[in-house]
Amino acid sequence: MATAWLVPVAGPTIAPLVLSSKDGGVIVGRHESSDIKLPPDADKISRNNARLQVDESGARWTLTDLKSSWGTYLNGVRLTPLVDMPLSEGDLVRLTP
Repeated sequence: MATAWLVPVAGPTIAPLVLSSKDGGVIVGRHESSDIKLPPDADKISRNNARLQVDESGARWTLTDLKSSWGTYLNGVRLTPLVDMPLSEGDLVRLTP
């Protein structure tokens, strides 16, 4: 099973997180039910902003924007909502413009 590290480099202080895959993916957002819950005052983060999940091969993580208001960015490029994008080691994910 694929494991990944999420290491915040800006924004609210959050310790590095080990991500383990789960059915439906790992949801990042402000909502109480988000797996990675960001502060409620993070006004440019949607309640359910993005999903991280392991692809069908079980070896690679993907990132999906969940129709967030301000977008989800991968290496500086805004993602098309609901399209899974493969992640590689060292990729930079940003949840605000």
